[in-house]
Amino acid sequence: SDEEFSIYKAEFEKVLNDHLCRNIALTGPYGAGKSSVIEKVKKQQQKRGEKWITISLATFGEATDEQKPESTLVQNAVEAEILRQMVHKIGTSMAPKSRFRKLSDRKWTTDVLIAALFLAFALLTIYLSSISTKLFSLQLSYAEGFAFGVWLTIAGAGIYRLIRTNGISKMIRRVKLFEAEFEITPSDSESPYERCADEIVYLLNASKVNAVVFEDLDRFDSMTIFERMRSLNALSNDSRFSDTKKTAKEEEVKPLKFFFLVRDGLFENP
Repeated sequence: SDEEFSIYKAEFEKVLNDHLCRNIALTGPYGAGKSSVIEKVKKQQQKRGEKWITISLATFGEATDEQKPESTLVQNAVEAEILRQMVHKIGTSMAPKSRFRKLSDRKWTTDVLIAALFLAFALLTIYLSSISTKLFSLQLSYAEGFAFGVWLTIAGAGIYRLIRTNGISKMIRRVKLFEAEFEITPSDSESPYERCADEIVYLLNASKVNAVVFEDLDRFDSMTIFERMRSLNALSNDSRFSDTKKTAKEEEVKPLKFFFLVRDGLFENP
């Protein structure tokens, strides 16, 4: 309730209005109501037009004795789950260059239109190749000129779409030039964070996310995941402020804030 929340209000106003407060921990015993408190703040800020998302690992099981929290498999699984939830909860509609895509259906009319454009492009290519002599000499009739114009329009729209969405790099993994082979996509030996950090930074900033709330990260007793999320926050804010210096005053840019809901005593030396 508003009355219960009033005891926290001043502290939250401080961290929300201070641009230097970017990684905030809300601590308390299990079941104390940390999620309820942060949900109250989240709703208040969303009413003000801010974009908040919550990453919860509540469905992740506790690490067993055989799977130590610092083990590579458990660490990678936690990182992958965090990144997966970020992609699905942020969405990719405002980040066209992202390699990530949410699997969703679209109107059947859109698919029909795309199929029609592909068919028209193929037919026009065949037709124009049959009149290639006239095409190169620029001795075209009105109908032939119109067909060539339509072909150029479709080709131009397709090339723009490939450039706008980084389509080429998504389709091609390696480029081989003479004896040298270049890896375009990251190696599979990297951790999910190392492989996707740049993508997530782009996604967070392109989608103008104001805050991310992390729940249940403390159940793994791993400091590495906190260090990497802090690093992600720093990278995102560095990119956010450098990208907006040319278009806005630094005071007008809201930093990305990470809220961590953790149990008391997680950090031996706060």
